[in-house]
Amino acid sequence: MSVALYDVALAMAGNLGFLAEAQVNKVVRRRLGNYLYGGFARDFATRDDGRVMVCALTKRHWADLLSATELREVVAGLEQSLGADFTSEDDRFEYREVLAGLFSRWFARHDLADVRAKLAGTSLLWSTYHTFSDLVADDVIAANPMMAVIDQPGVGRHLAPGLPVVLGSGARASVARAPVLGEHTCEVLSERLGLSRRELADLVDRGVVA
Repeated sequence: MSVALYDVALAMAGNLGFLAEAQVNKVVRRRLGNYLYGGFARDFATRDDGRVMVCALTKRHWADLLSATELREVVAGLEQSLGADFTSEDDRFEYREVLAGLFSRWFARHDLADVRAKLAGTSLLWSTYHTFSDLVADDVIAANPMMAVIDQPGVGRHLAPGLPVVLGSGARASVARAPVLGEHTCEVLSERLGLSRRELADLVDRGVVA
C-alpha cells in the first residue's frame, strides 16, 4: 500500500467537514493564529490581503528570515534589551508575540508578490496561506482520484474524500455518501433479526421505526 501525506491531509479536511462547509455554506473559517510550540512560526497578512505561513526551525532559517525582512539590527537590539538569544528555539518561542509584531509590520508593508520574491531564495519553510474555499475551487483537487462529488441528503452536492490509501494494484475504495438516520433500519431488522415484511410494516405503522 502507498499513502500520500497530501491525500491524508485532504481526506482529513473533508472528513472534518471543512470542504463541505466552504463549498456548500460558503463559510470562511476565522484564523486564530499558527504559532509553533518550541519554535517560531506564524501566518502573516500582506498589504494586498494575501497571507503567508512562515516557519523558522533552525538557526539558518532564522538568519534567512532576518535577512529577507531586513530586521537583523532591530532584532539584535531587542535581544540585547531583553537579555535573550533568538538563535535559541526556546527564546524565540517565549518572545513569539513580540517578534511576530515586528514581522507583522514588515509583511503588512509588502504585497504578496514582493513577499514571494524575497522568501523564494531562502531556506525558510513558507507557503502562501489558502482557505478551504480556495481549495475546493482548485481544479486539481476535483481531479484527484481520491475525491468524488456526492449528493448528501440535507446538504447537497459537494466534494468528499475516499480513503487516502492506494493498494499496489492502484485500486482505491469508492467514495460514498453518509447514510441518513434510519435509512437502513428495516434492512438491519430483516437481515439481522429475521423480521418479515409484515412485521416491519406493523412497526412502521405503529411509529416504532421510521
